[in-house]
Amino acid sequence: MEKRKGFTLIELLVVIAIISLMLAILIPSLKRTRNQARFLVCQSNLKQWGVLLLMRIEGNQGHYLFDVEPRPYKFEQDASVFKDKKISFCPMAVREGNKQYDGSVLRGIDDPRHVSFYTHFSGTLGSAFESWSYDSNNINISKGSYGFNIAFFSTFSLTDFPGYTYHTKISRIYSEKIPSNIPLMLDSASTWSTFAWEGQKPRVTEEEETSCCINRHDGGVNCLFLDWSVRKVGLKELWKLKWYQLYNTNGPWTIAGGVKPEDWPQWMREFKDY
Repeated sequence: MEKRKGFTLIELLVVIAIISLMLAILIPSLKRTRNQARFLVCQSNLKQWGVLLLMRIEGNQGHYLFDVEPRPYKFEQDASVFKDKKISFCPMAVREGNKQYDGSVLRGIDDPRHVSFYTHFSGTLGSAFESWSYDSNNINISKGSYGFNIAFFSTFSLTDFPGYTYHTKISRIYSEKIPSNIPLMLDSASTWSTFAWEGQKPRVTEEEETSCCINRHDGGVNCLFLDWSVRKVGLKELWKLKWYQLYNTNGPWTIAGGVKPEDWPQWMREFKDY
């Protein structure tokens, strides 16, 4: 009688081991390729935002926030541009976060161009891989995973809050050459993405971070600058950007300012220094 041919148990185990080894080699490579594709889509989104914002400025005589004549502050209308837009989401952070927040803020202190009022806001905070949502008494809910440099929306006077007067110098962008280190819009865990001052400390843990210091793209975030360029910014490089007019780019959290590797929280120590 003819003997049937087939795999022995040892041969089957060898084949399974080879397949497992190949998967172990291929899966990280496929993951890197997928993340790289998402990284490029994210940059493409920000470039499209740059086109939209530039069109807005060109149609407003070079001003970003305000018309030539004084008018009420309109962040809520500006924030609403996030509503129902696919380019509002980085592909790495489409799923909405679940960390709730609720409160109110007084806007328009000591600024004749702005009608002072309390506005109520609520929503959810995002994270490195989650989007945020924002709702107020002036707009319907907006969602996204990018945020603006809040200096472009602030109306505080120089005496009230030094630095948050940057828009008075650069809102009319045609008046001077724009440096390449002024952030306008970038990956963020909330609608606002700025550091209030150059000495602001990084969060102790990554989970605490609610602004743009999030490890979304392998140690950095994508950023649209006011000169309309888009590039990746290292997390520690965020302290080197010109967030507002008086911002010191050689502050205490930079190499020039004397920061040491051990000064950074554990989750940030492996990232590049600036």
